[in-house]
Amino acid sequence: MTAHDLYTRTLSDYKSCLCSSPALTLRSYCRERHVNYHGMCLWLSRHGISIRELHPSSPDMLYGVTITFPDGVTVSIKQGSPFSVNRFIDRYNSKIQEEESCLVELTNKLYQKEHEHCVGRQGWTDKDNLRHRKRYVPQILSEIKRELLRIKSKPDLLPKSEMAGTVDYMLLQWEAIKGIFTERYYYLDNNLVERYNRYISLSRRNSLFFGSHKGAERGALFYSLTCSCRMQGINTFEYITEVINKAAKLPPNTDIKVYRNLLPDKWKENRSRIEI
Repeated sequence: MTAHDLYTRTLSDYKSCLCSSPALTLRSYCRERHVNYHGMCLWLSRHGISIRELHPSSPDMLYGVTITFPDGVTVSIKQGSPFSVNRFIDRYNSKIQEEESCLVELTNKLYQKEHEHCVGRQGWTDKDNLRHRKRYVPQILSEIKRELLRIKSKPDLLPKSEMAGTVDYMLLQWEAIKGIFTERYYYLDNNLVERYNRYISLSRRNSLFFGSHKGAERGALFYSLTCSCRMQGINTFEYITEVINKAAKLPPNTDIKVYRNLLPDKWKENRSRIEI
């Protein structure tokens, strides 16, 4: 039997097998029949036959579908109907949304309880805030940790998914999360700092580099003072000018409390008292 006859017969038999096994590949079929796969591909190419054209095109079946979900998980489906594929996608997305919504809901409880009162309003003090935290925090944190451990123990949770990464990160930082509520003045997040860091980023357009490490340290101190002035509603130029003039006249043995009163959060109320 010549190579042409062998490949012609192999092609005919392969087409027949595809009717009963649509997912059968030409490579695996050639391996079973002990036919040279690369020789078969060259023969098909010479005769203008594409391997993809050999598979029956059925509107009711999908083959070789690869799906990447928002959490980073990639799933490959060899064969399935459009209905079954869409149902699988919907069920997977609903499972992720259910787990996410539960964690988000519990986290929102913390913020809602925290925003029930505000230090400085209606006589609410730091001590009142700490007592308030001790009342509502333990139960909510317990629910959050129980939910995290439940998600982590699920057998279908993929290790490299975003949900697994989120759960592992929160459990790793759990003691730090609990530590937020052990003081009366800690914030639940650093959104305030992030907003003020925008001004530092904007200044880098004009001053991208520091000349030395010491210069970088002095620059960090300067940025800290200017952002603190903005938080306190103080004119930065006025503050820097006055503090430099006053600090230059202070004697070497000046009490450190005097310097503390020169910082932006104390400067307004103490500026008239610190006379040089």
